[in-house]
Amino acid sequence: MNRIHKNLVGTEIRKQRHRQGWSQSMLATQLQTAGLHISRSTLAKIECGAKRVGDLELLYLALALKVSVQHLFPPIDSKEALYEFLERLLGSDPATSHRKAKIRFRV
Repeated sequence: MNRIHKNLVGTEIRKQRHRQGWSQSMLATQLQTAGLHISRSTLAKIECGAKRVGDLELLYLALALKVSVQHLFPPIDSKEALYEFLERLLGSDPATSHRKAKIRFRV
């Protein structure tokens, strides 16, 4: 079964949460205190890539984790084509999972 990733930030959010020494419940509480209504189970879905993350959610996550939004994205080698990066990161051909559109530009 091919797993469809709905975000690229989940793994990095988990890493940043672990660096803080927080559980998912603790991060969800931090986000709720800041004004984002989110449950622990929704955060778990974000971390495993099963839920899309909106721009407002990204801002709240960065604020709560005390990092820039850029740090919530996986690092990319500036010489690697975006298409190859996504293929390596997602473990499958990203073009086949979203409208068969090939991404062929360089970062």
